[in-house]
Amino acid sequence: MINTNALEEIKSATEQIDPWTSEAYGQQVFDLAPFGVALASLDGQFVRVNATLCRMMNYTREELLACKLNDIIFPNDLPHNLVLFKRLRAGEIAHYQIDTRLIHKAGALIFAILYVELICDVHERLRHATIH
Repeated sequence: MINTNALEEIKSATEQIDPWTSEAYGQQVFDLAPFGVALASLDGQFVRVNATLCRMMNYTREELLACKLNDIIFPNDLPHNLVLFKRLRAGEIAHYQIDTRLIHKAGALIFAILYVELICDVHERLRHATIH
């Protein structure tokens, strides 16, 4: 049986020794990035978005979290994005970068370069995609 208290104590001690690896530091890097960053489920549903992405797209955090990535990609650009994402999920590529157009809340197009990679859990199971 795993002693969760002991694990928490080890994690806390590690964070005190090296604050650069702490979870709080990672959250700040995500939240304060000067470019848009999102975490999405494997079906494209936004799970987490930073304030920069919200401002860039003119959505509230709640509005973006109700969207999937496909909802804000210009329809003509979607097929190529989907092909690359399928290749990523199949393990054919480790990540991809694509020039694409995003749809601003007001309907204007935003030209963007998306960098997409997958995140695995400690058991090497695919969990999320990061988009920045």
